[in-house]
Amino acid sequence: MKIDIWRDASERLTYSVADHNGYDDLKNEIVRKFHLRFHSDRVCGLDVVFQDFAYEDSIIGIEWDNWSGFMVVAVNAEAEELVKKIGKYLEERDP
Repeated sequence: MKIDIWRDASERLTYSVADHNGYDDLKNEIVRKFHLRFHSDRVCGLDVVFQDFAYEDSIIGIEWDNWSGFMVVAVNAEAEELVKKIGKYLEERDP
């Protein structure tokens, strides 16, 4: 699985999985693995899906769009370590 690490235009740490086209299965796996709770409603469009999740003070976005693929985004500064842990998990998991 190819993982890209970057900061978006708002300087949020982002891990993207460019070669993964799904959303629900991987999102659900991450939510279970990292004991995340819902922080916002799910938003769906023709070419985008996103929802925010929380763990303690960390808020992350789990997102997908048809340009970047599947992404995990640190919504607040406290979430950067969690996003790094999720990125490491994604790098090490089987495709």
